[in-house]
Amino acid sequence: SPEVKFWAGNFLYSQQKYPEAEALYKEAIDSQQYVPGLASALASIRFQQRRYAEAVTLAKMDLAKDPNWMLANEVAGLSLMKLHRYGEAVKPLALTFARTPFKSVIDVEYAQALYWQGDYVNALRPALIYLALTADLFANNEPAKVVLGRILRHVNERDLATRIDEVNKVFGLERSAAFHFSLGDVLDKYGFRGLAIEQYKQGLALQPQFGRGLYRLGVDLEIYKHNYPEALKYLEEAAALLPEDEAIQKHVLRLQDRWATYKTDWSWRLKDWLQKSCRNS
Repeated sequence: SPEVKFWAGNFLYSQQKYPEAEALYKEAIDSQQYVPGLASALASIRFQQRRYAEAVTLAKMDLAKDPNWMLANEVAGLSLMKLHRYGEAVKPLALTFARTPFKSVIDVEYAQALYWQGDYVNALRPALIYLALTADLFANNEPAKVVLGRILRHVNERDLATRIDEVNKVFGLERSAAFHFSLGDVLDKYGFRGLAIEQYKQGLALQPQFGRGLYRLGVDLEIYKHNYPEALKYLEEAAALLPEDEAIQKHVLRLQDRWATYKTDWSWRLKDWLQKSCRNS
């Protein structure tokens, strides 16, 4: 019967015997008897074969019966993205994301679908989770940073801060030091230095001996906040933890020398005052 062939195909699929599974799925489909999930199973194979249009057609057979069918939505959404049909991909990816928010392929594709629709604020949520899933203290998750960075060009600081706070609370990302440092790095790059400082501080609360985080926080406090004593404190801690990093060592020595003359350097103090006035106006 079609049901038996479907379940036998599922077993073969689980054993990575894809041609054999495909043959059974096709036989079951050809019977013209509807079996829930059968079309989606064959659609997933078509997706692997890069036959994306066929995958969408098959997935829609299950979605016509049950719009919330999980595998059908996932395959349809991912296939539509491959076909550059971003507007159509949003709905199935949204339903999939709601059920599996920690699946990186869904996060990145959903974020990009929303981005291409111009829905930048909502694109932040999956992009931030994608960044969190790929963040590592000792590796650079550049692809995730690029995805988030594209979105940051189109949002304001208030909306961004709200979304970061929401994602932290709802999805528990505040417990990941690597996420905070990675996010701080992206925020710095796109000019959200106040928010970057917050992220570095949250990361250091979890990993207080992370030298690169101490260094980035110190630089922001120096350049953006003009809080030289606090900046020097973090930079000196970073230098002690990373004695082999010449750039950090030179940065500390430069700021130590400059800070020693700050009270008598009126041009420097005037420059700081003007920059703060412009930022607050």
